[in-house]
Amino acid sequence: MERIFLSTATAYLIALILVPIAIRVFKSIDILDSPDDRKLHKTKTPSMGGIPIFVAVFISLPIWVPFSVLGSSKYLLASCIMIFLLGVRDDIIMLRARHKLIGQLIIGLIVIYFADIRFMSLYGVFGVYDLPYWASLVITLFTFIVITNAFNLIDGIDGLAGSIGIFVLGFLGLWFFQFGDEVVSFLCFSTAGAILAFLYFNWEPAKIFMGDTGSMFIGFIIAAITVKFIDTNYYLPVSNVIKIPSHISMAVGLLSLPLFDTIRVFVLRALKGKSPMTPDTNHLHHRLLEMGFSHKASTWVLLLSNISLTGVAFLTQSFGNLLSLFLVFSSALILNLLLLILHKKYRVTIDQKDDSNKKGKQIFLSKSA
Repeated sequence: MERIFLSTATAYLIALILVPIAIRVFKSIDILDSPDDRKLHKTKTPSMGGIPIFVAVFISLPIWVPFSVLGSSKYLLASCIMIFLLGVRDDIIMLRARHKLIGQLIIGLIVIYFADIRFMSLYGVFGVYDLPYWASLVITLFTFIVITNAFNLIDGIDGLAGSIGIFVLGFLGLWFFQFGDEVVSFLCFSTAGAILAFLYFNWEPAKIFMGDTGSMFIGFIIAAITVKFIDTNYYLPVSNVIKIPSHISMAVGLLSLPLFDTIRVFVLRALKGKSPMTPDTNHLHHRLLEMGFSHKASTWVLLLSNISLTGVAFLTQSFGNLLSLFLVFSSALILNLLLLILHKKYRVTIDQKDDSNKKGKQIFLSKSA
């Protein structure tokens, strides 16, 4: 545990040093995210904050993890480097959605084939156990793509993606530490430490954004390790104290906010006849901002919602995966319905909020017309 702490602290300190340097460099070479009608920030802000996060992680890991213990995990680390480079390319020169998807699929295939991180079965869900290799491949790739891009989609307000990332990585890192997988545990905690330092500069008002460079890197790490967690946990003996009975439900609970918000906006876009990949302002964080919440308050509300849904998954472990999943999704739908009712009643536009702030007046929530 001491080396875990040191790895986390090393990544934290390196990121704490590198992020302000990155901010100055990005400003000097004009790598800035400009505001527009859809984006929520009002001034040009340095992006690509994922670079100091990545550098901090990959300096910390070699210091505390001997190369001799990497095993097949070296392919996971190599894939993390590749997804990071894909994010850098997308931030510098925006990739078309299909090109980004192709890149993610190729990187996902590398993890599946070389690191052997995949769903070996459906673990009894719907009565299905063993999967043919092609089905394992398709389901695992789909999971990689969904989780990776879900983190990219929630990176819309200051501190949100980073906060959720720390929560999920903390849980997974602790579980794999207890399981005895040193490399995965160190990767989780080092990444969480780097994100924590980054949040110091990304909290409202953000001095830097993580960009696709950061959100795809963090999302992909979480996607791969979540799949590894689900498969590894299933094959543990029942007597093992770290075995989680409804492990699929637990994984969904951990990722409830990014997963539910992604499903929600995709359904809304489809109902309007739009492509699921069309950017809009229908995310949960947009709804909270329109109700007068600040970025900071919105982040706390959504983080606590994610933790609450994880709590539902944890408390219903003895119910089995299907019933536990049903209760997690039902709870998420109830929270969404509550937000919808409050949003209709207390909606205030972003422009109204900005005007009120400029006049130095306190914003009161009022009924929308």
